[in-house]
Amino acid sequence: MHSARLGRFSLVALALVVASCAPAFVAPQEVRDAVAARTAQGGLDVDATMRAKGLFATADLTSQAAPDIIVDYSAAPSQRYCGTGGCPLQIWVKIGAAPYRLAFDIQVLGHSIETGDNRTWLATQLHGVHCGRTGADACAYAFEWSGAADQPGGFHAASVFGKPDHYVGPLMQALPFDLEAAPIEISSTVERFESACARMRGGGDASGAISTVPDLNEDGRREIVFDGRFAACLAENAPRTPVCHADTCGTIVFAAPSTPEGAWSKIYSSTSAQDYDFDFSSGKPRMRIIEPCETERCQRRSLVWFPDEGRLK
Repeated sequence: MHSARLGRFSLVALALVVASCAPAFVAPQEVRDAVAARTAQGGLDVDATMRAKGLFATADLTSQAAPDIIVDYSAAPSQRYCGTGGCPLQIWVKIGAAPYRLAFDIQVLGHSIETGDNRTWLATQLHGVHCGRTGADACAYAFEWSGAADQPGGFHAASVFGKPDHYVGPLMQALPFDLEAAPIEISSTVERFESACARMRGGGDASGAISTVPDLNEDGRREIVFDGRFAACLAENAPRTPVCHADTCGTIVFAAPSTPEGAWSKIYSSTSAQDYDFDFSSGKPRMRIIEPCETERCQRRSLVWFPDEGRLK
């Protein structure tokens, strides 16, 4: 009996020794280089940051052959990365034989990886402003990968099993919209706004006005929204109101072409920027225009797709 106990204790001790000797996870070089560069640019201690426990971790959010790499800056020794909106959280993804690329980079207050019914998603807690609330209010956002294994894809806001049932627009983006790679219809819309601002002797910046949104016209592809509320026009550090024609400063929804050579088409537009949200309560996302009002519960008008007209109305 006594020797059996000793045997069990020896096995436990051996397991602890083996675990302590296991090599620590080392992130891929391209990820480490990017984190080191960001740290150095911020004037922080690169060595201390790279050694921080919990800075790098692996996950499987995208079903790729290679593991996804999570970089959690809340684990860094310096909290200068962080603010009222939390700390940066990055996800790096390797598609096929390509090197790791950044696929998610958002300031979060907290996060967890959750699974259920053959789905895996990133659950985050964000600053309340992203849910149309104050900083002290809760704002839950779920992000899910769209795209098959070894194929290009991306992280997008998702409603998982009906929660949350809606998101306030504009939707949080996993990465800033890449204007350099934007379709001509999108880049020309940005240029129209910036030209209107220049006529007022101001400097225009509409880079933050573009976002991708769920499929609204039932073709299985995501749409793009231009949101005039987030197009800035400044002159001498003061906001200017540009003279806008048609929908230059409004809300525009663009639908993807049916062929690679086709043009993106406007399926909704307004002359002035509108408040809106995305309703997931029916299981199929719908964009809703929020009517102006003086109360917290303003009327919401769902936009319905009319395929014969090619419009949301």
